[in-house]
Amino acid sequence: MIKKLLSLAASAFLFGVVGCSDDNPSGVPVNSPESSGTSVVTHESSSSIAGPGNGDIVASSGQDAILSSSSVDVANYSNVNGDAAVSSSSANEIEFLGKTRSGSFLSFDVAENGETADVSDWDGFCLTYDVNYPFSVYLKVPVDILDSFYVSEFDVYPSVAFATDGCRAHGCAPTFRRLVVPDLVVTRCVQWKDFTSRLSGWDPKYSAYVSKVYSGEEAAKNLQSLIVDSDNPNADKGIKRITKYDSRQTQINKPIDSREYGYGMPDDESPTCLWNGLEYGIYVNTGFSDLDPDYAGLLSIFLNDGESTILYPVELSIEYSLTNLEAVVFYCEGFCGQANFYPKKGDYDTLGVFFSLIGYEKVCKNDTCNWDFRYADIQDWGGLCITYYSEKDAELNILVKDAVNGELPKVSLPKTEKLVEKCFAWNDFAPQYPNMASAVGRVQFEIKSNVLGEKTWFNIVGIGKYAPEGACPIQKR
Repeated sequence: MIKKLLSLAASAFLFGVVGCSDDNPSGVPVNSPESSGTSVVTHESSSSIAGPGNGDIVASSGQDAILSSSSVDVANYSNVNGDAAVSSSSANEIEFLGKTRSGSFLSFDVAENGETADVSDWDGFCLTYDVNYPFSVYLKVPVDILDSFYVSEFDVYPSVAFATDGCRAHGCAPTFRRLVVPDLVVTRCVQWKDFTSRLSGWDPKYSAYVSKVYSGEEAAKNLQSLIVDSDNPNADKGIKRITKYDSRQTQINKPIDSREYGYGMPDDESPTCLWNGLEYGIYVNTGFSDLDPDYAGLLSIFLNDGESTILYPVELSIEYSLTNLEAVVFYCEGFCGQANFYPKKGDYDTLGVFFSLIGYEKVCKNDTCNWDFRYADIQDWGGLCITYYSEKDAELNILVKDAVNGELPKVSLPKTEKLVEKCFAWNDFAPQYPNMASAVGRVQFEIKSNVLGEKTWFNIVGIGKYAPEGACPIQKR
């Protein structure tokens, strides 16, 4: 098996395999030595210790609800003959003269009949919105386009993009946020000086095709309307409130993360949780990092020799590194991806995420050398816990030194509709080997399919030692 990992890593490095963006979906190399409060997650214990019988599933009390809430009251839209006013109860209330939609553009007017208004005293504005909708806001100003072949109005209007957690490549990735708080509303504030025209970054010759290139501050003194651009036709529902700028509120450059919506997981001091995606790291704390700081606990992917692969909702760097999958963890707040299966006829393909306990060692026999996993004694862990989401049945297995005919000890992970934590004692794994946890090389989450073209999402957000009550609880802070 290690040969399969090394072969994939070497070829991925040579051909510059990267993750996917909207325009460039592809796989990612495997990392190997050759390539240098209240819980809102259903906790289920499969332990013969916690359950009434070996393999029985027991849900602990009070831990079976995913909470969904909005932290900001929805603003009132008053519609009269097609016009609208966005209202706020604060002293920073803005009353717009009209609201119109044209294609993907939603326009909030500050002046009538094409006139302009000086709104520089607002200092900017704050937008309260649903993060599932991507929004850019343009400052519409009077401008004459002298040659529309080269330049459009939206190249000239100063604009900013608001932080979003909307769907990206390959559909809606099951990020931690989307699974726990599907309808998150946030506020971001932007000053006029933060707005820039796309044209300002182009070759100066293009400025000759327009009557004027505005800065954000200049546009605020000659504003006709705020134009919100979203490729979602229901974006109107995503805008909750627009108010004058407030420096005390969250600024536009702050990314959206779990701290904003009030959920967390155990920190590095937890005696049972070895890794959680909210800490954004790529290393599982196996306790053996001093023996191999590069590879011990490093989360990596496993692919068969076929064409099946794992695609990601974010673009990865084309430059190979041990930690280039950190971008996936940062976005997903877990290790998420879409498994794409292209098995040979009649065969199963297997895709997975794994980590080694200590790393690798070079094993030589008869002048032939190969890389193999180093083995660690983890009997004192008692077993394993995993917090995950999967659209398809999966399994958790461990590579043990004394496995017979490649039969690895494993447990089943049923498909889920939300985040679920499952805990297994060592005696839940089958087949059983004497003292099998005394020599473990790696732990692997894997999904199998024999269906050509099958696509299925997963996300792993927590890995821990066995604990009947759960190792990595997700809690409201």
